[in-house]
Amino acid sequence: MRWFRLATAMALASGAGCIPADSNIVGPATSATSATCTPACGAAQRCVNGTCVGDGLFRFTLTWDQPGDVDLHVVVPSGSSINYRTRSGGGGMLDRDDQVGRGPENVFWNSTPPLGEYLVCVIPFAITRPTNYVLDVRLPSGTLDRRAGTVNTDARASTASCSRTSPFFVVAYTIALGTPDAGIPDAPEGDAPALPDVPAVTDASALPDLPELADLPLPVDAGDLPDAAAAD
Repeated sequence: MRWFRLATAMALASGAGCIPADSNIVGPATSATSATCTPACGAAQRCVNGTCVGDGLFRFTLTWDQPGDVDLHVVVPSGSSINYRTRSGGGGMLDRDDQVGRGPENVFWNSTPPLGEYLVCVIPFAITRPTNYVLDVRLPSGTLDRRAGTVNTDARASTASCSRTSPFFVVAYTIALGTPDAGIPDAPEGDAPALPDVPAVTDASALPDLPELADLPLPVDAGDLPDAAAAD
């Protein structure tokens, strides 16, 4: 069986930690507790800041600590970007775009994501002061990852796109096929038929005498052969 192996490259990210595997509530960067969702979220959703968002095999969820408009951009392996302008691509979709609060913004895959590199940017589209953010990531392997950082007002934000050279680039993830976790078991071998018993070799003196060879005439000299013509 093959599995997905996830390699991670990081840039412009400060702070990292692990989210408990059983956590169902993710809060903003400076909040010790988070609001719950009423009514409760469905089985394929997650409660974030009092809002139900989609969950799946791969997910990016962004929250921040000051009211404003912070945008999550995810570039998929094909090169297209999922964001508030283009809400789907590469099988993933943005199901929440918060323009006035503290998030969340959420991009998720409810099916197997394509292999390749994913770039993530956090863009301060419309904020008035330095804003701390938390990016929570659910990896296809089931691991939960967390990235934290700070963004500030920036005139470039209104037209920014996401790339490795963007000033708003946070992290890149690469999904590639792994190798089997165990070797293919050998095919079962059937029992080989038993070989017949071979009699042990007896002492040479006990072997029966071989019949004597009959005396053979010695070859004659060619000159002793009768002349073919004389046979008439």
